[in-house]
Amino acid sequence: EHARKRKENLRLRAKSTGLETDYNIFKAARKNFKRLEDFKIRQCLDMNDRDSVSKRFWGQVKVNSKATRIPPIVNNGETFRSKVDVQAELFNEYFASTFSDPRNYDIVLNIAT
Repeated sequence: EHARKRKENLRLRAKSTGLETDYNIFKAARKNFKRLEDFKIRQCLDMNDRDSVSKRFWGQVKVNSKATRIPPIVNNGETFRSKVDVQAELFNEYFASTFSDPRNYDIVLNIAT
């Protein structure tokens, strides 16, 4: 947390002064912060556990992405919705129509007893 705050303060200083020396100090702090972040992420990963790697990867994408999980406007065919409660109803309708149909996949299960 300290490294991130320091980097951000140096960025603001470089932006406000416009001096090349301040920008170079910020660049060095940003580089160090990225190294520290990568090290901490690798420290948390169990490379032998595929689920752990996948979970951490998508967690990192989520942290670094500025996108929201649900866009401001959701559509299903010709129906467009922007209010959250109405979007929830649209999702419910979609998932109910997609996953409620009884299907026959002709899957044979060989269960040993």
